[in-house]
Amino acid sequence: MRTIAVVTGARSDYYMLRPVMRGIKAHAQLRLVPVALGMHMSPHHGGTIEEVRRDFPETHTLAYRATETPWDMARTVGLYVRDLADMFYDIRPDVVLVLGDRAEIFAAAQAAAISGVGLAHIHGGEVSGCIDDKMRNAITMLADWHFAATEKACERLVRIRNPLRKGDIFLTGSPAVDAALSVPEAPRAGGDYIVVLVHPSGEPTLLNEVSKAVKDMRAVWIGPNNDPGNKDIRLHSRRSNVPHDVFINLLRQCRCLVGNSSCAFIEGSALGVKAVNVGHRQDGRENAGNVVHAEIDAADIRRAMALPVTEPYIHTLYGDGHATENIVKVLAEEKL
Repeated sequence: MRTIAVVTGARSDYYMLRPVMRGIKAHAQLRLVPVALGMHMSPHHGGTIEEVRRDFPETHTLAYRATETPWDMARTVGLYVRDLADMFYDIRPDVVLVLGDRAEIFAAAQAAAISGVGLAHIHGGEVSGCIDDKMRNAITMLADWHFAATEKACERLVRIRNPLRKGDIFLTGSPAVDAALSVPEAPRAGGDYIVVLVHPSGEPTLLNEVSKAVKDMRAVWIGPNNDPGNKDIRLHSRRSNVPHDVFINLLRQCRCLVGNSSCAFIEGSALGVKAVNVGHRQDGRENAGNVVHAEIDAADIRRAMALPVTEPYIHTLYGDGHATENIVKVLAEEKL
């Protein structure tokens, strides 16, 4: 039996990983060991560890560490590498599975790779702004297996890695699509509203311009991640977190999603949600046509909100809802 430690550091990766974790747990040849840390452990960001524990009572945890400044984040990565190395020594996983590019995931990748544990990575080969690209590509170089969400991501992974090792790269689609499509549609709520989801990006006027753009509208603000600069954004958000099924139905029924989250591109394209991406945090992200880009300017954000999207229909750019079975099959059957 192969032991798979799945590391989750935030609601964003957890809701993508949850169907994969359930698939691993249900497989006769795999043993799941869930590990939660980072934003899950922060009461300021919804304390989502309680949800993780309800789903997987056997979850291992590490204490929350500050990420209010870039220096905090750098120290946190170092401390998590140490703590995760100790945890992996005790668990003795065959494979550590991670998703994305956040700091705590970068730490998990280092701890696994340096310890000689197999490392599998979901959502590598993609392009976006900020520090994320550097950490994502570093994880790519450390990983043994790569589960790509799109064809272009596969091509980039081949270029980043040694082309002779392209047999380790699998086009699986995104489990975020699996998770979104599995949520039953709720009865349509009354009224017209937009959803606002802004994460810290190092762009000092972003929050103010988005706030001005939506100030006269019925807006549902969702709390940000815990990257440096999150405190000011949290003050605008009554909801530090909402359950995944509620969030998906908010997206399905909203007039528009405004902000700088990757969910506009991934879940948004699968659900047919119009979105306005503001600023540069998602520069280079593949767009199925449901996302309109806007400058960091209230007038331009309003202009983008009024534009029709080029492809206002459900799209399969990031997968068709079968990523989980594709990923679990590789974890169970491929030789490390």
